[in-house]
Amino acid sequence: MRMDFGTSVELWICFYVGIVLSTVMGNVLILISIFKHSKLRDNMYLLIGNLAVSDLLVGIVLVPYYLLIDGGRFESGHGVIPLNKFTCLARPCIYVCCLGSSCISLLLISLERFLTLRFPLRAKIFITRRRLFYAIGVSWAIVFINGTLPLYGWSSYDETNHTCVSDEIITQEYKLLINWELITCLVVNFILYTSAVRIAYQHATDWRRRNSSCVVNQRSGVETELHTIVTTVIVFGAFFLCWLPYIGAAIALTVNENPVTQSIRRWALIPGFLNSGINWLIYGYRNSFFKASFKSILTGRRIQRDGDRQASLPFGGSCKTITKV
Repeated sequence: MRMDFGTSVELWICFYVGIVLSTVMGNVLILISIFKHSKLRDNMYLLIGNLAVSDLLVGIVLVPYYLLIDGGRFESGHGVIPLNKFTCLARPCIYVCCLGSSCISLLLISLERFLTLRFPLRAKIFITRRRLFYAIGVSWAIVFINGTLPLYGWSSYDETNHTCVSDEIITQEYKLLINWELITCLVVNFILYTSAVRIAYQHATDWRRRNSSCVVNQRSGVETELHTIVTTVIVFGAFFLCWLPYIGAAIALTVNENPVTQSIRRWALIPGFLNSGINWLIYGYRNSFFKASFKSILTGRRIQRDGDRQASLPFGGSCKTITKV
């Protein structure tokens, strides 16, 4: 049994098994960290947890479903799961739900960061915990309804089609809708992240100018905020770069659909799926408290008091002036 471009089934399975292990382990670590430590329960970290849930669904639902229904082959139609109208249409629906939830989770993070920096006093009053959970719930409802439209009749599934090829069971109009919704979400994300970085950088510059005569023994609040924004930008950048090949191939398919562009799009799914397994590495590297929490969970040791104090500085800082003798 051979796949496109002569790649062995074993290599295909190894790719996906590695993605599943990294995705599940990393995002479970994030969720456990948020659950265990009260310092990781402000709005931003709750939204990071929401993104982790989206990524976790990719690892425990989407990728395994692709393997089961394909039986280790691209669009083969000879998988473990028996093929019928529901199982065929469920695959693109699960894919759209998982990708859409990740994209809209990033949008909520970028919107929260922008509002917090642009309107700091109003944001503390307006962005309450209840409203945050409401926004998360509404976003998941939108993603679910949008992703399951093919199950409600918006599809071109034919009972005589036994291959279960996504391009043949999804209408062109639905593909255009999903592609342009994704592109619009990415553009809005880019604008919000760019604005948030500019505001955070301006705050950090103003703070350094006002405190030029001070020796700082801890990172200032604005510099920490800038560090946090850069981290979220890296996460968004990783999402964009990982999904860019697939987005490009999907747009190309709307213009000229042929076996070559279809094969490219299928291969482009691999870096897209991989994105769900690398976000926790970014947070572990960039966020000192996540790093300490991950070590604590994996080793069974408690976080040290000094490390806890330093890692929990997300918004604090002090300036100590030293008098020259």
